[in-house]
Amino acid sequence: MLCQQIIHVRLSGGIGNQLFQLAVALQIRDHSANAPDTAIYLYTHYLNKYSSARECVLKSLFEPLFFRDTNIYIQPPWITCGYFDFRFPRFFGGILPSKYVSNNSRVLSLYVKANIYVDGSFVWQLSQPDYDRIFAFMSSYLFSYCGKLSFNTSNTCVIHIRGTDFLQLGLTKPEHAHYYIRSLMKLREVNPALDACQIVTDDIPFASTIARQLQIDCCFACDTDVNDFLLLASSMYRIIPASSFSMWACAIGPRSKKPVTVCPLQDIHLPGQILF
Repeated sequence: MLCQQIIHVRLSGGIGNQLFQLAVALQIRDHSANAPDTAIYLYTHYLNKYSSARECVLKSLFEPLFFRDTNIYIQPPWITCGYFDFRFPRFFGGILPSKYVSNNSRVLSLYVKANIYVDGSFVWQLSQPDYDRIFAFMSSYLFSYCGKLSFNTSNTCVIHIRGTDFLQLGLTKPEHAHYYIRSLMKLREVNPALDACQIVTDDIPFASTIARQLQIDCCFACDTDVNDFLLLASSMYRIIPASSFSMWACAIGPRSKKPVTVCPLQDIHLPGQILF
């Protein structure tokens, strides 16, 4: 298919970051002058440019129809883009907003015609209505969880405990035991029969210190990042920290069973959320 316009996206970070970058690309395309004929190219080459190497996980999250229906193309790691090699969007996003989009750009809802180069983290940078539309759209293509469930899901909650990078880099203070204890109490107000939890974590030693204080039957999922994400997305009851990984999982999970999520105060409202 010959595309009149291409939105080029430099992927970086983990699952949450990649979904933020994809959301911005979808938002730009929805306001493009040539939306039906606009393609999105996602560049994976740059995921290995940091000390913590990443991989593109989007193909593992969504059904193949998602990419066919949406005209999205994931570029192999050996394909690069000169604009991203020299980080032009970061340097010129405010000067040439019709061509380059970075965290500081205000082009996300403009009616544009040119090819666009997107480079940034874009954490919660769209409006609530825009996110609601994108959440619902992505949810309809999300793969179902196919890993091993350790408990009966009807009376089980899934808890995300994030430790490693939060503790080492000090980017954000991790939630500690009192947060999870009080959050579990809130969930039991909704379902008093909750009697088990499955823990998703990147730091088992840190999470273990919290699990011992929860006074509930616990086990660790210990699966791939993608399966952990899909487990959170498919669960009926979940407790999450301030993490883009788990917030995206809860945002685009299946809507039919009306899940309940306990989460910290944030800029965007999640379906069925209870704010801590």
